[in-house]
Amino acid sequence: MFDYNGMFLDNHLLLSFKAGWLNHKAVSRVSTGDARRAQRRFHAKTEGYYLLHAVGTHVFKASIDAEHSMHDSVHPVASRAASTVLGGFVQDTWTVSHLLTLQGGARYDVQSLREGLDGRRALTAYLLSPRAGVVINPRTMYHSQLFASFAKYHDLVPLGLMDAESGQGVTFDPNLVPTSSREVIVGASHEFRPTQNGNLWFQLAAHYARRRLDTTLASVDGPDDEGVLIGNPGIGLAAALPKAVRTYDAVTVSVQPKFYWVRTQFSYTWSRLYGNQTEPLGADAGRPLVRQQLLPADRAHSIKATGTRGFELARKLHLLTGVSYQGASGTPRDDLGTRNRWVHVLDAHVDLKYQVSRFESVSFELDALNLLNTQPGAWLGEGRSVESDGVPPLYVLPPLQVRFGVRYSF
Repeated sequence: MFDYNGMFLDNHLLLSFKAGWLNHKAVSRVSTGDARRAQRRFHAKTEGYYLLHAVGTHVFKASIDAEHSMHDSVHPVASRAASTVLGGFVQDTWTVSHLLTLQGGARYDVQSLREGLDGRRALTAYLLSPRAGVVINPRTMYHSQLFASFAKYHDLVPLGLMDAESGQGVTFDPNLVPTSSREVIVGASHEFRPTQNGNLWFQLAAHYARRRLDTTLASVDGPDDEGVLIGNPGIGLAAALPKAVRTYDAVTVSVQPKFYWVRTQFSYTWSRLYGNQTEPLGADAGRPLVRQQLLPADRAHSIKATGTRGFELARKLHLLTGVSYQGASGTPRDDLGTRNRWVHVLDAHVDLKYQVSRFESVSFELDALNLLNTQPGAWLGEGRSVESDGVPPLYVLPPLQVRFGVRYSF
């Protein structure tokens, strides 16, 4: 791994460059012999920030990155799959005044997939992802904000789709569009100070988010029932399938009180996940359901709460304690409207820090995760594991864990 950072033009220009290479080999024992697989991956990225004062303040951000991945398999037949991605983005955050900030940008990626030992081209995808946002500060002294944003997202085509280990040939719709979605967020926040001495204040915020699936991937029988075809449901060669629909709506309200002796934060989210696309290329090979319904990952209610407090035990000895809670209503169990039980997760943290000198310190840390020892099997029902779309992924909880660590900073 190589990492470089530098500042130029009187600190108005910041440049960074990162590059890395990975070579991973694995051997697994199967009934017909040893299955050998190798993965090679090279990634490089350069990123820059430029500060400009012109009709306000502009912070320009641009990046170019490249990645080449190759998977080789020699069992049961020799096969190779490779992906080359070249992409970049430009973005401008323009602070017009202390009342208004505008943001706009776009990302563009080109992905080329090749298969076979001769490296023949399987698919080339061109992906444009625009983004825009606005922040209005009507009362800056109270940190009041009105904000809105729009973004288009594209996922890359997974290289694992070209895995020929199963012995079936894989072809792509020539007009395939990788999984894409769009997101709209609008919200507001305001800081309240009921006391003049500043010992008590709290910030209240609320926002609405909608995420909508535009295209996704599914596998169907290939032409003449040979191999597998990867296409977009309802489009092109996969037009016989229903068009994929997956819509996530959520309203979140949060309050962050600040007392002179403790910091806390609370949030509540109401959400709805509806459509006919349960899992992209997961269950039923990504093929949408016949009708739309509440999806298995839907959780109508979600609650989060955190609290931290620090203690000065001595002039150089400090203690920090914290606790966090997550709770979410159960996922749909059937078509009758019944749901699985609520899930409750409690974590705790203790940090004892001794300041050896101005620049040196020793910390002893203790973490207790999942104190209630919540077990997914007790409430998940059929053992499904699905995408959460922003809902806490409580269904993959490990059992109770206790971790102890020592940190020396200098």
